[in-house]
Amino acid sequence: SKETQSAIEALPDAAKAELKALASPYLRTSLPQPIKDVQADASKTCVQRVQESIDAIMKSEGDLDACIEILSESALKIAAEADAKLAEGGTRRPLEGVPLLVKGNVDYAGTLSTAAMEGFAGWKPTTTAPVVQKLVDAGAIPVAKTTLPEAAFGMWGWSKLHGLTKNPFNSRYTAGGSSTGS
Repeated sequence: SKETQSAIEALPDAAKAELKALASPYLRTSLPQPIKDVQADASKTCVQRVQESIDAIMKSEGDLDACIEILSESALKIAAEADAKLAEGGTRRPLEGVPLLVKGNVDYAGTLSTAAMEGFAGWKPTTTAPVVQKLVDAGAIPVAKTTLPEAAFGMWGWSKLHGLTKNPFNSRYTAGGSSTGS
């Protein structure tokens, strides 16, 4: 918050340096680019963006257990189609090629929508939720379905069906909340 930033700025330089050193393992080294900047950056194709996303998920998935399903094949296919359309001079949609994570209780046709409930362990809907469909229609590409506590109800990052989702900053803790995998 602005109030916190002002308080930090008021600290002596030595205290600011100590605070920065203590916090550095928990801070991102760089902030994500706003979508408008990503869209304006023609140095990466949709396939490259999606592949980077999938690679990041795969690199940490064994440690975090944040996803119930990784959609590599379909995501890369959609990304390749988007790149081909753009190469032919097609219009770039607002979210063209932006990787998207879909929570495990939100339907995306043909993917797991378990809601972390054992009764839905293998359920794959044939339709897509309107909220996801609007993002897909705008060009976003679903790359994974994420974990959640059972029925998205709880403050912990655990379900009997999917196990424990760990906090990426400290694996002794859960990620917590109803959007645990996100």
